[in-house]
Amino acid sequence: VCRFPILRVKSITSRSAFERCESIPIRRAGRSSVLKVTMPDPRLEAAYRATDYVVDAPAGRIVIHIDEIATIDADSWAFLTACNPMSVPLTPAENDARMTELERPLVAGGHRFGRGAGVSRVGDWPPEPSFLVFDIEETSAVALARGFDQAAIVFARRGEPARLVWVN
Repeated sequence: VCRFPILRVKSITSRSAFERCESIPIRRAGRSSVLKVTMPDPRLEAAYRATDYVVDAPAGRIVIHIDEIATIDADSWAFLTACNPMSVPLTPAENDARMTELERPLVAGGHRFGRGAGVSRVGDWPPEPSFLVFDIEETSAVALARGFDQAAIVFARRGEPARLVWVN
């Protein structure tokens, strides 16, 4: 139950991965303020959901799908990339450099991780190099992704379905 009445909603369009930003004026305790809610582009969400998140691990290939439980030996995990910020394609050399930059805090933080790729099942996007990071907190994973201008990550805790987590 919302305790703050919504007075009006104004939509604007941007060119980022987040297509709509809605300004919602609210009134609370006699004061007015504006709550900004960013809504992801539905096409971008569909693309994330139509992706196989793949890692070749020593015990065998791991394929992760959003909304499905993946058998991963970790209390939590995140599938992260530094490639193609806000879904804007970069060159392979630029993406490689960004992945090297993402790897540094993972190593410095003592995280276990495996190399993988996000692979479109539709074939409309090239495989995107990524890391499957084990035993990382969601807030830490989101902060890393935000630092590389990513739109979303895939995250789960042991025994739970993989979730799409919007970063911005």
